[in-house]
Formats: sequence, structure tokens, C-alpha cells
Amino acid sequence: MVLPVAYAAFLYITFGTLRRVGVSPPAAGTRARVTTFRDHLYSMAILGVLLFGALVTLATLLPFRYMAQADPYHTPAGVRPPWYMLAPYAVLQGLPIPTWITGFLLVAAAFAVLLLPFLIRTDREAAARRVRIGGVIVLSVWTLLSVAGAMLDRTR
Repeated sequence: MVLPVAYAAFLYITFGTLRRVGVSPPAAGTRARVTTFRDHLYSMAILGVLLFGALVTLATLLPFRYMAQADPYHTPAGVRPPWYMLAPYAVLQGLPIPTWITGFLLVAAAFAVLLLPFLIRTDREAAARRVRIGGVIVLSVWTLLSVAGAMLDRTR
């Protein structure tokens, strides 16, 4: 969490300084060299090929040794879903219906969210009100399911 914030702060400081002070002009008596997009593209291509070659060389000379073979049908002890996946986890694990049906319901809900802009083509004021009410309802249900998923994970 710290690195993206620091990165954004340094970008802001850099561009703020450039805007306030400006870019320095070329030294007196020297001719400014004009670079083109082609020059930058060649430089980036050469850098990319060199980086790829270095990574392939390191992967060949120092390969990573795997531990035991993974079992895709067994979740290791202590593994929990992240907080933003607790609601789907509660739906998949907590409802006493087959998993494929709950999975289908989750996929249908995702498609409904994606298709929402196409479904709203009526009066702007009424549509905005319905979207706000629907958003509050969905957020409330998602919060309740997240709490249920957290409780479900603690009881197992």
C-alpha cells in the first residue's frame, strides 16, 4: 500500500516541479538534438530484447526448484478467501443447493452488472433514482453476504 502512494506522490512532485520551474534550455553554443518516435521505439525494442535475454539466461542457469507436487483438489489448511471474495464464498459454500447452480447465479449477476447501461434507456431522473436504489440494495446484500462469508469461514 505504501509503494503506490509514494510513487504517486513522487510523480506529483516531479510534474509540479517541471510545471513551476520549466524545462531547462540547451546549453549556449550547442545544437539541440531532436529525437523522433522511431529513435525511442528502437531504444525500447533494444532494451526489451536485452531484458528478455537476461531473464532467459537467469532462468536457464538458475532454475527454480519446486517443492512437492500441488494437489488441485485439496485446499491447504489456513487458506481463506480475501475480503472482497467473501460474498461469493458465502453464496457458494453456505447455500444448500448444488455448486453449479450457485456458480451460474454468480455469473448471471456479473453479466447483469455488465449489461446494466443497456437496460437503462428511459427517463433520466427515474432511471437515476432506480439505479441508486438498486445500488444501495446490492451493496447491502453484498455486505450481508460478506459478513456471512466471514462467519462461515470461522465456523469451519
